[in-house]
Amino acid sequence: MKGVYGPFRPGSEWAMGDCKIFLIEDRRGNVRYVRECGGGRFERILRGVQSVIVHPSPPLYLPIPGLFSHIYIPISPSIYLHPGESIELMADVIPDIAVSPEKGGLRYIDIFAVSTPKMAVYGGSADGILARYLYKYSGGGYPRLSIPIEIVNEDDEAVTISKVVLPVTYLDIYYKPGDNYSETNKIYVRVNAGVAEVTKGEYRGDGLEPIPKETTESLTSRLGLELASVKKFLTVEDVFLMDRGL
Repeated sequence: MKGVYGPFRPGSEWAMGDCKIFLIEDRRGNVRYVRECGGGRFERILRGVQSVIVHPSPPLYLPIPGLFSHIYIPISPSIYLHPGESIELMADVIPDIAVSPEKGGLRYIDIFAVSTPKMAVYGGSADGILARYLYKYSGGGYPRLSIPIEIVNEDDEAVTISKVVLPVTYLDIYYKPGDNYSETNKIYVRVNAGVAEVTKGEYRGDGLEPIPKETTESLTSRLGLELASVKKFLTVEDVFLMDRGL
């Protein structure tokens, strides 16, 4: 494959870093899905599935489904803003990868990371928020997820922003088949009195496709939670307060 994302059929080979994917069709019409990453091997026999789609995954499954509900985006280098100043930037990170059936009901066949999944605590050890840490994109042909962020300093003092923390449900992901590129909706960060208000904006890109999303039933099973808990997990306030440090 020239790109990371798009349809993938038997007889093809997908490679990214130390991860490889194979689809092998046997004489009975079964398709064996094989992924090899870092010396490990994951296999599934697919019945009724002749081709799959490789696409970005929402960052809510790894390293442990149901362990966290927020993501931690490092801002490097840090942003220094005088009072009344604003800045728009693209936070480029490395997304997880999902494999879905090209046709039919939606339950992801596989979800994996091309870099070791990492967690971070936002705040203190006693009252901190456990969040999925997203690695900064560093090139090399790896998948890239661009997150548009607008930061406004409405405080009377200058501020330094080194991170943005937000509920994982604030991100809607769109991807470009045949490429390694994906993008999200815009995220707004407004700082006042040492606290940042984070809100979800609209997607303003063009020419990209929304990623396939698992059904609520499938997500409930994968997260290992009751349906009511999953619905609560997916329902968040309109504003998230970063009140544990910028």
